[in-house]
Amino acid sequence: MLKAIVVDDEYVVLEGLRSLADWSSYGVELAGTARNGSEGLALIERLRPEIVLTDIQMPVMDGLEMIRRAKEIVPESVFVIFSGFNEFRYAQSAISLGVLDYLEKPVTLESIDGAISRAVKLLHSRAPAGNSDMPKARAEQDALFQAVRALLDGTIQDFSQYVAFFEERGLPLPPLRSGGAAALRIAQRDGEGNHAAPRNTVQDGYAALCRSFQRRALREGEQAVFLQQEGDLLLVLLSPGAQELCLTRRLSALAAEGEYSFFAGVGEDCADPLHLPLCCLQARQALRYALFREENSVLPIGEVQSGPLPAGGGREEEILYRLRAGEREETLAAVDGLLDFWWKSNLSPQLFCHECLELCYLGLRAAQETGENYLETLGEGYLPHEELFRLRGYRQICGWVRGFFGRLCDWLQEVKSRGMHKGVLEAKQYILKNYDKSLTLQELAQAVYMNPTYLSMLFKEQVGTTYIKFLTSVRLEHARELLERGMKVSAVSSQVGFHDARHFSEVFKKTFGITPDQYKHGH
Repeated sequence: MLKAIVVDDEYVVLEGLRSLADWSSYGVELAGTARNGSEGLALIERLRPEIVLTDIQMPVMDGLEMIRRAKEIVPESVFVIFSGFNEFRYAQSAISLGVLDYLEKPVTLESIDGAISRAVKLLHSRAPAGNSDMPKARAEQDALFQAVRALLDGTIQDFSQYVAFFEERGLPLPPLRSGGAAALRIAQRDGEGNHAAPRNTVQDGYAALCRSFQRRALREGEQAVFLQQEGDLLLVLLSPGAQELCLTRRLSALAAEGEYSFFAGVGEDCADPLHLPLCCLQARQALRYALFREENSVLPIGEVQSGPLPAGGGREEEILYRLRAGEREETLAAVDGLLDFWWKSNLSPQLFCHECLELCYLGLRAAQETGENYLETLGEGYLPHEELFRLRGYRQICGWVRGFFGRLCDWLQEVKSRGMHKGVLEAKQYILKNYDKSLTLQELAQAVYMNPTYLSMLFKEQVGTTYIKFLTSVRLEHARELLERGMKVSAVSSQVGFHDARHFSEVFKKTFGITPDQYKHGH
């Protein structure tokens, strides 16, 4: 017997249809009623009715929205709308949703009987040729749907529970020698190249995919179950044969000939119903990967990269070097090179996003060496990862990362144009106070909280000479003062930071053209 439900927020309507309509004469059972679209959707998911009669204007969720969502759960079901609002926009929406009848309130018994009769005829016309036992076949299909859902949510956890599920309903155990799963998503591109489609187009697309695949499965003696899980449309396929299901090939063929573009991920085949949850998990993982890479419409789990991150070959260091040097185009070229390297390494979407975020924070740490906070210019509370994780697909993410570094380069150039860097000023002061000590670039950079390489480049750019030449000139100026006081050359050498008097004398003569002794006696 076919199942029907009625959804209306008026108690009188529910009770009137329950008691007055002659459901059984059409081979239909009124299996349940609901008071709003949200309750109705839950009832549809639980009962899987073939016929749904619903009002439009209801609290919580209206009838049109309920039908849109219900078509993802029961794409083959027939929907009848009744409403007191005889408006063209409602009729348009009903037509776009493929509603069988649009009845005006107050509905009459004749109009309801006519709608039920038309719904039953339509359902029987869709039945496969030679199948005279449609109610029994539908009961078996509904039970299989409920069993798959129970496997996925953990209600069925062992084989004895799986067997008992069908025995309690007086139904045979579905033959399974091979099974598999795929996760699908309609993907029509918008004007900006993003994977998006209007809601009604998505629902119609899912319904078309379900019908097409179910017809093919029936021809092969297989059973196909479609259901939703966290926004994905899941296909679970059960076959009595031991041959490979070839889901990837079959879905690719369906994608090539269909009017709807879709992406799909395919899990591994299995021979045990208890392994179907793992197959579905693999399928959803492969779907995420297919959407991210924006290349393959159908991707099997075997092609998903799950290995460790390969070494970047020093590309990150090159980016930071170019960034600190103020070389904008070279920085962006290096960023593009690293993104392309990660792409060719087949990183998972999660790992790719993680590495992009790490790269951005490396750039921010380099920006902090200016003594100013770049993030403050982007607004209070700005965090790069919040922007990054809202993006979809490889191209969007790469474009965002490139733009991030382009803006960072521009900001660094602006900071440099304002005057001498705070860190360079502090480095000069540190040299003037500590010239008499053994002073390395590493020690100097640590003292002013800067990267040694960046300090070295910036010092030369803003002071006009290298830090070591500046340090030497400071030492020699102090050496001349001490020699003029008559101090011994060896004492002067050690007091201004030279630990080798011979080396001191060579540097002094090279700079001033005379030896320290000659300078001392000449004054």
